[in-house]
Amino acid sequence: MTETKIGKITQVIYNNESNGFAICLFETEDEQFKISGTFHAINREITYKLEGYFKNHPRYGEQFNVSGYEADAGRRRGIRIFLASGAIRGIGPNMAGRIVDKFGKASLDIIDEDPDALLCINGLGPKTVDKIVKSYQGVARITKISLGLGEYGVMPSQAVRIYKLCGDKSLEVVRQNPYTLVEIFMRISFSKADEIAGKIGIEQESEFRVQKRYQVRAVSICRQWQYACTQRRAD
Repeated sequence: MTETKIGKITQVIYNNESNGFAICLFETEDEQFKISGTFHAINREITYKLEGYFKNHPRYGEQFNVSGYEADAGRRRGIRIFLASGAIRGIGPNMAGRIVDKFGKASLDIIDEDPDALLCINGLGPKTVDKIVKSYQGVARITKISLGLGEYGVMPSQAVRIYKLCGDKSLEVVRQNPYTLVEIFMRISFSKADEIAGKIGIEQESEFRVQKRYQVRAVSICRQWQYACTQRRAD
């Protein structure tokens, strides 16, 4: 049964730097336990939201197997960059910092669902807040998806293309099987899909990863063979 755990990594017991797999001690508000999974980078100062389940390891005992995670610091940084980019009228770099400092990763939800809360920030009046809300409504859906994909290393331009192909299910598609992107979005390579999978927490031995790697190799061999045949004909 999948569970959600929110807390911090307090100790790294084992970390394979080549593939990101780690076993750590994790602490929530009311419990402490071991976790195992693939992490892009481990930071003891930030809060993690983990998805996964408990299992028994023959050597390390009971541990929480992480199938996916969200790092709060990465989310906050992405929102700050987006708000400071000028994409939303009425918000510049300085104001973006004030909003994120006040509301954190809930900043976009505040703009979307409770914009009056922005009035507590020095420098924002009713007219500016109204301008912000109207501007945000035009980019809300793609913004949230782009930020979500950005946590896994997907560039904004790639996120837009993925959204055009997968629509509102973009995050679901990528989280379930990022190697699907190699098929539907040719500008994403197997190595990039591998990177995304590692950040999500998908294991190197997963069935769809192994299948996709063999498919990519087969296609590469066929292309090399076709090229060699073309060269022979030309000679």
